[in-house]
Amino acid sequence: MKILNQQLIIDFTKKHPQAKPVLSKWSQVVLDSKWASSNDVNSTFSTASLVKGIWIFNLGGNKFRLAASIKFQMDTLTVISVMTHNEYNKDKWK
Repeated sequence: MKILNQQLIIDFTKKHPQAKPVLSKWSQVVLDSKWASSNDVNSTFSTASLVKGIWIFNLGGNKFRLAASIKFQMDTLTVISVMTHNEYNKDKWK
């Protein structure tokens, strides 16, 4: 799977260096994945949830959230936002 808009991850890790190992590992897993459906995403990331067509990845033991759009047929994931748990406004994604 190709990751688009990776600059958001880079910018976030500059502001929150403790997130770098978590986001690097997540990125590598995504790059190595060949997801064809939502079930594939949930098999890889059991805490990921689909909210209003946007995937929310709970990373680092509930410390960080990453919002992304996935186009399975194009084999792409587009990063929309990377947040700390405190920055994540769950009501925004309901």
